[in-house]
Amino acid sequence: MKTELKVKNIKCGGCVNTIMKAVSQLKGITDVAVDQENSSISFDYHTLNQYGGVINKLRDLGYPPISDENTLAF
Repeated sequence: MKTELKVKNIKCGGCVNTIMKAVSQLKGITDVAVDQENSSISFDYHTLNQYGGVINKLRDLGYPPISDENTLAF
């Protein structure tokens, strides 16, 4: 299944490379693409566990989905 996620905090090419490398290494995840201009990530997956794994990895890296609450304290 192909999906696209809007995420927070993609600021530069380094962010793109970090996301591409980490998400591409997840089992069962293929065709990973990161669009810096639109702050989006697209990928193919086969199970909901794989999809959840991508979400968790993105959160761990500091690129949570835009639907996540902002946890930064001001």
